[in-house]
Amino acid sequence: MRTLQRGFTLIELLVVATIAAVLVGVAMLSINFGGADEQVEEEARRLAALLQLAADDAILRHRELGLRVTTAGYAFYHLDQSGEQPTWQPLDKDRRLRERSWPQALEVEMEIDGQPIVLDAPRREANGEGGDNDEAEIKPQVMFLSNGESLPYFAMLLRHPDLPGSWRLQSGEEQLFELQRGDF
Repeated sequence: MRTLQRGFTLIELLVVATIAAVLVGVAMLSINFGGADEQVEEEARRLAALLQLAADDAILRHRELGLRVTTAGYAFYHLDQSGEQPTWQPLDKDRRLRERSWPQALEVEMEIDGQPIVLDAPRREANGEGGDNDEAEIKPQVMFLSNGESLPYFAMLLRHPDLPGSWRLQSGEEQLFELQRGDF
């Protein structure tokens, strides 16, 4: 009679090692190694690219666009001139310029024409209860006109409270939008 040997074959060990390597690889890809510093940089670069996209879109589609920044995030609007009074309407159908939220713990400051402004809370809440201001017209702080202008001069500061330095995004003279890293 033969005795049964207990243990794993080489093939079984290789299969288990391969599965473990794949799981570790997936886990490593899902971890953000750059941390908060890279998250702030990524958000600043995304915002700069979206502002350039909005400015280009205003020219190409010959329409006026606007940007509204709040404590929760930012949204793009278009000027609807089909009614009696022109009104700013959200760009719901354009996924590229959809409403976006700020990453957690990101601090945002904004100034217009050199004067700091207070960023308000968003007017429309997810549950439809935006408070007393629901009836008030939404007005963007920055406009991108179809003639290529961006009005008014603005600057935004993005930073994480636990990190030194910040990112400054501003409308510029040489470039439409300038993005700088520094201690502002």
